[in-house]
Amino acid sequence: MKFDKSPDFIASCRNLHDRGGAYKKAADKVLVILAKMDHPEAGFPLEGLRITNNGESRIKHCVKYDLTEFCRLITIQDNGLCYLAFVGTHDESDEWLEKNKGMTLAVDKNRSIKPVYQSSQLDNKNYRIHSESDWSNGPLYKKISKHYLNHITKDLKSSYIKALETLTSISSDEEILELAFEIEDVKLRDVIFDVFIHLKNGNIDGAKDRIDLFTNTLVTLENLSLDDIEKIVDGEYSISFREYEAELIKQYMKLANFQQWMLFLHPEQRKIVELDYDGPAKLSGVSGSGKTCVLIKRALRLARKYPQGQILILTLNKSLAALIKNLVNYADVKPEFDSCRQKLAY
Repeated sequence: MKFDKSPDFIASCRNLHDRGGAYKKAADKVLVILAKMDHPEAGFPLEGLRITNNGESRIKHCVKYDLTEFCRLITIQDNGLCYLAFVGTHDESDEWLEKNKGMTLAVDKNRSIKPVYQSSQLDNKNYRIHSESDWSNGPLYKKISKHYLNHITKDLKSSYIKALETLTSISSDEEILELAFEIEDVKLRDVIFDVFIHLKNGNIDGAKDRIDLFTNTLVTLENLSLDDIEKIVDGEYSISFREYEAELIKQYMKLANFQQWMLFLHPEQRKIVELDYDGPAKLSGVSGSGKTCVLIKRALRLARKYPQGQILILTLNKSLAALIKNLVNYADVKPEFDSCRQKLAY
């Protein structure tokens, strides 16, 4: 079996480790699992862990394990791949599952894993994705390009399309659901609902990913061959397990401080840091995916590359500015936040 992990999996493990006591014991169990991955002859690394009594319907192929009396390990196991998603207390795990309801692991054209959020059963609210409104103005359909929208509307009646065009960010889930159920084709019905739920929340990338899944531009793990599973590479949302990594992680969890953790790069992040662009570049990613880390590391690299130049980092978020200043200071590079703030004030 191939083992991958989410980029923030180790961070969630470190979070438990630092609390000490029973929490540390739970984190140590995860380290034992990672160590077993170095030794295939030891059998399935998760063997011996007790699967939780309550099944999990919010994420397909999700398997939860008890680590201690109140800690859980969340995995997604599908078609020869085990994805280590999250580790935390019972309440933290439940919050993570609720936040990631409908997650489906798919693979893109670059052979890297990409999570797509989709409903599995529209007539049951427990199996439908949900998101809050972003309170934006205008119809939802204008948030996405006609190219994408045409993939799901090209065979629909004009009267139905006009009904979709009336949906806005203040439309209720029930209104979107009612419109979706006017479609007989189940797959088309599901994608219509999911896309407009994503648009309601302003999640344009999520809407596009859902359409890409519908058009098979993204392919779910369960529809891949075992050979294709083995060819999956590291990406923004998934990092494969490497030999000796367990021992490195163990030492890092014990010795690394907050700043070292914040500045830690996985290989895909490092690639972005080292790239040179001809013009402006946009980096997007979910919360916790390491965008700030990449930003700081790129700034440090550019500062070394152009020692006579000045590197400017701007943010409208005061708390984030303080964090960046902390990390830049830790890296022993003089920040210019105060002078920039004074100049911008004029």
